[in-house]
Amino acid sequence: MKTLYISDLDGTLLNSGAQVSRTTQRVVGGLIRQGGLFTVATARSFTSASPIVRGLNLNLPLATYNGAFLVKPWNGAAIDFHPIGRIQAAGIVRTIRATGVYPVVFSLIGGVEKASWVEGRETDGIRGFLAARRGDPRLRPVKTDELLCEGTIFAVTVMGRQETVAELGEQLAAMDFIQYSMQEDTYRQGEYWMDITGASADKGAAVKKLRQFTGAQEVVVFGDNRNDIPMFEAADRGYATANACEELKTIAAGIIPSNDEDGVAKWLEENLAEASLSTTG
Repeated sequence: MKTLYISDLDGTLLNSGAQVSRTTQRVVGGLIRQGGLFTVATARSFTSASPIVRGLNLNLPLATYNGAFLVKPWNGAAIDFHPIGRIQAAGIVRTIRATGVYPVVFSLIGGVEKASWVEGRETDGIRGFLAARRGDPRLRPVKTDELLCEGTIFAVTVMGRQETVAELGEQLAAMDFIQYSMQEDTYRQGEYWMDITGASADKGAAVKKLRQFTGAQEVVVFGDNRNDIPMFEAADRGYATANACEELKTIAAGIIPSNDEDGVAKWLEENLAEASLSTTG
């Protein structure tokens, strides 16, 4: 059976240092070299993800921004794209501002990807986001809320305390032209992220596109957080890492070792070896 394997990055394929371990690189890289189908679906951008996964030599499209973009693995060029209308995006920003926080808005301006925020209004979450991305060419500080909504918008992110982000979710619930996911920051305990994308953009939609693109008869996925739920629902089987949130574990086909124990690599190594034995035996 032609099987496509798709893994989340942070908290799943990456260890707590946000790196691909040597074991994971060996196992996943070996699978790809032998003609296996493997790729990633992440909340990260291609700019952020590509240096981390370069050693895997991915040759299938990557799902980035929680599925808002499906991109080519060698240059990040968009294959599939789900924008949010500018008027709708302005409404999202107004709703976010009413809760007392500021977002980061991701857009294409003149065909170039940008991450915009209002300078001088940084939350702790935004400061952490910027500190981790020094020198990132996407960064675009602006002076007003209106300037946040320039270009073609495809994602809006809010970072803050759990109660603030949860309150925002209640405010956004009536907007049927978007979807959003809320999860704790993998690397900063107590800090929560809400990623807002168009209604047709999530990891589940990306799984369906990748299944079609590869002609796979089966899709197996790996994840750890709430934004992986649509991916698990769209796949044939989903495996949650031991460090995963309880919501994901509840719907998983099984629990694998944690991201710091090379859970994905160990599962692949064990199951691919069994498949090989059953084929040759």
